[in-house]
Amino acid sequence: MNKGGGCGMNGIPEFDNLQTLVDVLTNFIYICSVEHSATSFPAYDQYAFPPNFAATLHGHPDDAVIGLNVSMPDSKEFFSAISVMKILTLVLTNSLGNYKCTYLKSMDMDGRIFVKNFQQNLEVIRKEIYDRNADIIKGNNKNQVQEYTYEWLLPDRVLNSISI
Repeated sequence: MNKGGGCGMNGIPEFDNLQTLVDVLTNFIYICSVEHSATSFPAYDQYAFPPNFAATLHGHPDDAVIGLNVSMPDSKEFFSAISVMKILTLVLTNSLGNYKCTYLKSMDMDGRIFVKNFQQNLEVIRKEIYDRNADIIKGNNKNQVQEYTYEWLLPDRVLNSISI
């Protein structure tokens, strides 16, 4: 513990006003929902191409180029890494704004109204992203490099929390 910050820990602000508490809790919520979803769920797609998963490659970056085939993991290492990525990218909690009935029932009316407004805002964002994606797909020419649609941070693909 360090006396240089809030809670006796360096880097944590002093909780001496409501705004500081709101800022810290907002960061926690963002990290445990949006940031986690953005970094974890594309992992399976990313690492399905073995050279993208550096942890399974053989050799050392400082070694002379030894060739891709020598650097590649064997089939057991590859499928083990893919299995781990598949498990880590399973969706095990509800999407952002979709809460279990037990949580909603325990809220007061103001809380329920806040959640309803939040869900409506998420729906507007979801529709804007889907519309933009439809325009991207419509504008793509199969004879040229394709522009990718935006999917990873669609509100219905962002989780309420981390579940590993």
